[in-house]
Amino acid sequence: MYFVHAFIILCSFSKKCVSHDMYQLNYHKVFEYCLKNQRLMGLVLQGNTIYTAPEIMNETDPSKYNDRLNIDESVDFSKPYSGSAPIRQYQVTAVAGKTLLDIIIETIIAENFFESMVWLRNVIESVAISVMIRYCEITKKIVSNTYVNILTIFSRDLMFFSKIKEIFIAYYLRTEPIDALEEILKFSMQNKMDTYERKLYAEMCNIYMNRYEKCAGLVDIIFDLPSIEIMHKPNILPIK
Repeated sequence: MYFVHAFIILCSFSKKCVSHDMYQLNYHKVFEYCLKNQRLMGLVLQGNTIYTAPEIMNETDPSKYNDRLNIDESVDFSKPYSGSAPIRQYQVTAVAGKTLLDIIIETIIAENFFESMVWLRNVIESVAISVMIRYCEITKKIVSNTYVNILTIFSRDLMFFSKIKEIFIAYYLRTEPIDALEEILKFSMQNKMDTYERKLYAEMCNIYMNRYEKCAGLVDIIFDLPSIEIMHKPNILPIK
């Protein structure tokens, strides 16, 4: 059930951004982004994730800021992976237990459209990484069955992950988590997947999950689907 819900959500934001210029933002531009991602708006954010960690959203030392939306540099593999969220001092910090729509409305009221896009991106990234980690968990069990033609499954699923990569590129998210999983699948497809190679696949999945698990679980996949027309109701937002 989890994987089905996640698949629906990922398909829902298969359309690319309205604009790749995420710095020329205003209320109307953010509203367009929200319309294109309506299925995400009812997702409830959880606490105790890398996205809500003090070192990401409450950094007081400006020299440590990395507050650009188009982060494209790679991350040292010797360091924990912390996703694409900009490091800075956020204005809207109480996000746990609120829907993405609630948070975006707060950021718009504060006229902080940058943070509106940050939280939308965080949810997109976390949902995708959650799916990929779940994929590893499921396929580890499948490969233990030597009668299953796992290579056919890998070939089919690579196309799905390439679609997710397109979404990441459109929203200026690091593609490392997708690249890493694609490398695992392509490496496995080059082999006969005998008993040893199936064990090796499981080991590579474990390494993958350990690296990216902190980016998973920002939201619950089971969700309501509210209408974001509430953003246009009188006295809700300072529409300009």
